[in-house]
Amino acid sequence: MLDEALSASLKTVERATGAVFTDLDNDGASELVVACDWGALRILRFENGTLLDVTDKWGLGKETGWWSGIVAGDWDADGRMDLLVGNWGLNGPEQVWSPLPRHAHFGDWAGDGTVQILETILDSARKLEVPARDLTLLRAAIPSLRDRIESHAQYSAMGAAEILAPWAPTSRKLSVTTLETRLWLNRGNRFVPGVLPPEAQHAPVYGLVVADADGDGWEDAFLAQNCFSVRPDATRLDAGLGLWLRGGPGGSFSAVKPAQSGIRLSGEQRGCATGDFNSDGRPDLVVAENGGPVHLFLNRSARPGVRVKLRGPDANPHGIGAAIRLRFETGWGPLRQVLGPSGYASQSSPVQVMATPTRPLEIKVRWPGGKEVTRAVEAGVTEITVRASD
Repeated sequence: MLDEALSASLKTVERATGAVFTDLDNDGASELVVACDWGALRILRFENGTLLDVTDKWGLGKETGWWSGIVAGDWDADGRMDLLVGNWGLNGPEQVWSPLPRHAHFGDWAGDGTVQILETILDSARKLEVPARDLTLLRAAIPSLRDRIESHAQYSAMGAAEILAPWAPTSRKLSVTTLETRLWLNRGNRFVPGVLPPEAQHAPVYGLVVADADGDGWEDAFLAQNCFSVRPDATRLDAGLGLWLRGGPGGSFSAVKPAQSGIRLSGEQRGCATGDFNSDGRPDLVVAENGGPVHLFLNRSARPGVRVKLRGPDANPHGIGAAIRLRFETGWGPLRQVLGPSGYASQSSPVQVMATPTRPLEIKVRWPGGKEVTRAVEAGVTEITVRASD
């Protein structure tokens, strides 16, 4: 059933490429975080039957990108959900040769219902916004320019404002300020940027998952990479092989080489998800390639953890939105939320594999709505079931 009020509050969210529901402030109610192409990440909070945009409050309104997939995880183990968001990376022609910000002016300039686009960059020497494409490509995209611009010499002297002058009243403008795949660390009421290794920027990132792949107690991440669908005059962006990032203290990451991770995918990786496919207490990985096969990677080397199954009410049997945490002698481990769809058009298993670098003493579950349940963990247990009725 369509909710008119909620739908109306989403009208300003445009070009969405990925989304995740995650509880950013630990109040038992998940926020909606949306990744937008040619835009900012958007954070929407449910209040009084509608969605309130709180993006600026969290400090994410000023940075725009070609965002793709998005996932939430507690990578610094402070009990708050952080964000990992895919972007175009820093290894393509636009990233290497073109300065940022990059702009897209667009509109129905021919009056035929077709949207035409003019991408522009800043010419720092002339302090002038100029077209990012050569004249041949631009004439093919906007045929009316053939009558207005007669030569490459004329074109090279023109700024974007002069080219756009006839269409200025009906044009819109979007901008991109970063092409980096980003880690955002949650500080309770705002996000601060984390640091990713250079390998995370070698190719466009689409799918993302969170899992403790080695069982050391720090959350890791997998990035699905590459894009072959580029302009005819550009080379495809294929420097990624699928990247495991090993997590460490403070939200730090190190890249795991293919020879060590066992993952070497040369195709266009898109959706990916994690789950314990063979019930051995280790998180496995599945990755789908665009125009290619689906790959299943079984985890053979991680320290086995505890499988946690939630039994929610009839309306939410898998406990989507619930948050799980284990306590050890040294303190609480990272928070793991049972996510619905996330990454890039994917959804991981609701059965969570929680790492046990040492013996866990307690498990805490916060259900949607804020109800918390804490219980002792028996020594040697390999699977725990927690019910909302407990």
